[in-house]
Amino acid sequence: MSELGIHYRRGPATVTGSPRPRQGPHAGDRLPDTPAGLQRRVAGPGYHLLFGGPTRSWPQDPPLGGRGDLVSVHHLGTQSPWPGITHALVRPDGYVGYLARGTDLTGLRAYLDRWLPAR
Repeated sequence: MSELGIHYRRGPATVTGSPRPRQGPHAGDRLPDTPAGLQRRVAGPGYHLLFGGPTRSWPQDPPLGGRGDLVSVHHLGTQSPWPGITHALVRPDGYVGYLARGTDLTGLRAYLDRWLPAR
């Protein structure tokens, strides 16, 4: 059985924000290695925030509410598993915990407040 076949789409730590991406992996899916080398980029400890789409669409220092030491930020540009402007938070277990299309980070902040409370 493939690890990519296992998912937690209905798990309590899985949230799809609004608007939801039209294509690509779902929240609760294991992050694929597409494009090649993506899993290697997020192999470090902690959470990984992935920004897809033009880099200028995203803040240089996203408001992580004092969690900057726990969340690594990666600007993927067009080398993202999701087309267009998308953001995703990958949990330490390699699964997508939060996923949304667009640049509104309100849902992401709510997810972080619930699952990764600031110190």
